[in-house]
Amino acid sequence: MKQIIKLSERFGARIHIRAQVVSFAKTLEPNNSYLLDFSGIETVSRSVADEFYTLVHSGKNVEIYNMSDFVRKMYDAVTYGRFMPRNLQYSFDEIIECPDMETLRNYLNPNSQTISNAFKAIGWNVSVTRENPAPGKQGSYHIKFHGGGDDRCVEVAQKLQDTCGFYCNNDWRSQIYSGELEMIDRL
Repeated sequence: MKQIIKLSERFGARIHIRAQVVSFAKTLEPNNSYLLDFSGIETVSRSVADEFYTLVHSGKNVEIYNMSDFVRKMYDAVTYGRFMPRNLQYSFDEIIECPDMETLRNYLNPNSQTISNAFKAIGWNVSVTRENPAPGKQGSYHIKFHGGGDDRCVEVAQKLQDTCGFYCNNDWRSQIYSGELEMIDRL
């Protein structure tokens, strides 16, 4: 005789964490038969549906019934996905090499990215390093223009000052033409 397990009594109306199903599956005895009653379950995540699929096809005698339309559709999507060939999409995103933590910090700092992306948008290769300020002090960004800057770089630097909260010292235009610039965060 099959043991009926009303899942809503164990999990509530929503099951969204795969680990809950994994733990539940470990409690099922391999020699017994089970009917998993999904009545009262309103939603499950795709990972939970996948875990129930794995449980039903694990070799344990487990059947499911009383799934709501939503839960059934999620379970069917997982089932369909198991039989479809994997079509991997390759990304052509830029791979960033970070040889040390300082390089990684500079890359992840949103202001460093803003500065770098602004110059990349006009086709200029720059490297941006951030000087970490003392607490309560302004941070600065050292920008190196590979091959020196030009008038387009001056325009971008001006826009960064006008819109992004950076400022430069008095001699910033000549710094760009010489190939290096320091931009400072406004507090």
